[in-house]
Amino acid sequence: MFFIVSLLMLVFSSITFTAQTSLRQKPAYLLAILLTVLAQIILIAELASLLRLLTMPVFLLMQVLILSAAIFFWKRNGKPHLLGPWSRINWHVIRLKGFFSQHPLLGIWLAITVLIYLLQAVLILLVPQNNYDSMTYHLSRIGYWLQHHSLSPWPTPNPRQTTFPMNAELAVLWTVMFTGGDRWAGFIQWLSVGAISLAGFGIARLLGARRPQALFVSLLFANFTGILLQATTTQNDLIVSALLATCVYFLFLARKEASPALLFFSALAIGVAIGTKSTIAFVLPAFAICLLIDIVQAKFRNLRFYLAWGILSLAAFLLFGAMGYIQNQITYNNPLSDKIWTEGIINSPISRGTLLTANTMFYTYQMLDFSAIPEPAASALTAGKSWLFSHIIQRLAIPAEKAIPDQSLSALLNAPPVIHEDTSWYGLVAFLVLIPAAVYQFVIGFRRRDDSMRWMLVVMAVGFLLTFSMIVTWSPYKGRYFILPIALVTPLAYFIYSPGKHQIWSWLIVILSVILAVNTVLTNPTKPLVGPNAIWGQDRLALRTMTNRAMQPVIQ
Repeated sequence: MFFIVSLLMLVFSSITFTAQTSLRQKPAYLLAILLTVLAQIILIAELASLLRLLTMPVFLLMQVLILSAAIFFWKRNGKPHLLGPWSRINWHVIRLKGFFSQHPLLGIWLAITVLIYLLQAVLILLVPQNNYDSMTYHLSRIGYWLQHHSLSPWPTPNPRQTTFPMNAELAVLWTVMFTGGDRWAGFIQWLSVGAISLAGFGIARLLGARRPQALFVSLLFANFTGILLQATTTQNDLIVSALLATCVYFLFLARKEASPALLFFSALAIGVAIGTKSTIAFVLPAFAICLLIDIVQAKFRNLRFYLAWGILSLAAFLLFGAMGYIQNQITYNNPLSDKIWTEGIINSPISRGTLLTANTMFYTYQMLDFSAIPEPAASALTAGKSWLFSHIIQRLAIPAEKAIPDQSLSALLNAPPVIHEDTSWYGLVAFLVLIPAAVYQFVIGFRRRDDSMRWMLVVMAVGFLLTFSMIVTWSPYKGRYFILPIALVTPLAYFIYSPGKHQIWSWLIVILSVILAVNTVLTNPTKPLVGPNAIWGQDRLALRTMTNRAMQPVIQ
């Protein structure tokens, strides 16, 4: 009951606020509403925590105050239509019918994708969160916050519980607080897939894509193996990626339309993102370089625009992203985390250059992902991949073994292609489509001085890879961090879809994507729908310990 009340207040207050901004683009309007909902949750949780009153009644009281303010200003500004650019809903339905009759391939793919994500939604409700990070970090910190009505740190042997950015968990906390359990917790990441797809649609349109092409890349992203696996978890990589994609979309749309409202939402998105997951830091250097180059190329005509964005971003970070970093500085004398923990992640026995070279090779190897391909084809392809990369490493004299002193290079290269929420990457389609598309679009953007968005997306993605590879030591569990660059470059592949008779490549990509997506959902080991460990008939304790039966006595 209270969950529905809180949800309605969040949504209605966000709609009344967004309606006053006069946004004209449909994806932008929906993204602004979602972003405002998240910002409300974060702000309320932070204020309640400072008072040590992080409870349901206080949360609801603050929501009432925000809703009242939103309605007051909405009336004062002439009661703009709450649906904004979606106000002519009947006309949009008619257009959709015509759209899919002209593009049956996209209609079929959209229907299949919607069914897959509806099944994912059912799995979120049926299967309790059971992966390692969810149990030891994401959900456990929420439990402590709710017990003590505060976000303040506490003594713990697991520094991730108290020091990592908290915005994603605050969104999950809201579902736990109002439902009394974690049954709805996975929907935050699930919704983030939709947000990234919307932002990708918008970015593709800004790049010059037609609506069918923009829809194509949105569906492409939603069907990648790693995206499907993360969509039902309480991890936070999809959330931070949604915020980054939203920031980039709003920023370039604001530059095109000279809209202060879009600039505000872009700044809000990046401010919230910095307080969501620290991996966003690996994008920021390349992001800053791109903006500086764009300023110079424009002969400083856009300097005021980017300065305004920077000031707004700083303000958004201080309000919606800085609390965890401030707590860390006070508690640990380090804004990031406990110094021992931080040094253990970034310290390396080898030079940064060697680490960069080896890690780039390792991540390229993992990007060529056969995990969702049915057997025995997956194992055969992986064997061929292992042989190829072994020879590349030898020929180029890459010091790969020095980069993983405690691990076996042979074991890394010969790891079986297993579908897993923590180790799978994005499937064969992502490798075959995104890398050529990024290269192609970078060349086009480089040749056209007035088309900077293309090369900027590629530079930000490559910048993430290089910065991350140079600083953080390799492990097989870091693939999901790369959702950030994947979300940025996927819209660049819009040109692959060619409406009309010549759709052979589009059909091949869609068919392969559907095969990989269905196999991923059916055989995900944390929520298997087929096989000896299928979820049917198992109780919640058995499902909770699906991947570690030894934990049953502890949880019981």
